[in-house]
Amino acid sequence: MPKTKELTPDQRVTNAPWLREQIQKLIQDCDDNIKEDTEMMNLATSPEMSKYEARVESHQHWKRNLERILRGKTFVEDLAEGIKRGARRG
Repeated sequence: MPKTKELTPDQRVTNAPWLREQIQKLIQDCDDNIKEDTEMMNLATSPEMSKYEARVESHQHWKRNLERILRGKTFVEDLAEGIKRGARRG
C-alpha cells in the first residue's frame, strides 16, 4: 500500500474532506459523551445529577453547532429555520 503524504496544518484547513471528517469525529465524541453522562446522571444522587445534566446539555449544544456547520448553515440561517419550524408547530 502506498504511503500517503502527511498534510501540513495549512493544507488541512483548506481541505474540505479532512475538515468534514474532523467535525464528524467531534460529533461522534459528543454522542459518546452524551450517552456516558446520561448514564452517570441516571445513577447519580440528587446533588450530583445537576452536574451531569449540565454536561449533557453542553454536549448537545456543541453537537447541534457542529451538525449545523456540516449542513453549511450559518447560525442566523439555522435560527431562522428553527423559528419557522416552531411557528408551523404552534
